[in-house]
Amino acid sequence: MSTGEIVPLEREDGHPADLPTRLERMTGALTAPEIAKLLGMGRTVVYEMAAGARIPHYRLGTMIRFDPVQVAGWLREREIGSRRGAASVRTRGTGTANEPRDQRPLKRRTAA
Repeated sequence: MSTGEIVPLEREDGHPADLPTRLERMTGALTAPEIAKLLGMGRTVVYEMAAGARIPHYRLGTMIRFDPVQVAGWLREREIGSRRGAASVRTRGTGTANEPRDQRPLKRRTAA
């Protein structure tokens, strides 16, 4: 990471720390390639998400930077399989065409 700080990958009990917790322990702004590597996606996808305001970021002239604490909060809001994630799924939106794509409820595919 650009900060050069070592971020513990384990919790105090020895179990691996989850990604949002690891992000919260980081200091300094992160670049799109750094966020992409942490999230396991291509940097182009991260740039597209930032351009569409689908991930929290800062634009400094032509540069895009990410606050690790804000990205951790953003990830926690999208967490699935927890009480926090379950609540956010129920309140994601009404499914109207005017909502951004990531705010529409997911459609289930039916077997053909």
